[in-house]
Amino acid sequence: KRALDIITNNIIPNAVVSDLRMPRMDGLELCRSIRNHPNILINLLPIIILSGEDPEIHQSVVESAGAVFLGKPVNNKELRNNIKKLLGMKGETDEA
Repeated sequence: KRALDIITNNIIPNAVVSDLRMPRMDGLELCRSIRNHPNILINLLPIIILSGEDPEIHQSVVESAGAVFLGKPVNNKELRNNIKKLLGMKGETDEA
């Protein structure tokens, strides 16, 4: 909930990385709130949702909400490459 308040009332970030399970508002609810926001600069934010839970259960749900799903533990290189890809930084991703 605090993340959404910061995004909508203060500074709009370049991207959002969130855990799926959080208190008060989970990552999926955060994602849907961002996607439904009337400000186009907010509703088009790139979003990555992280979870240590079974990816087969959550991946399609997270992706249908307009976010990228990454399973935990997250490889730093994979996270960095996904952020760069979402931000349109082509040709700047790390080698696998």
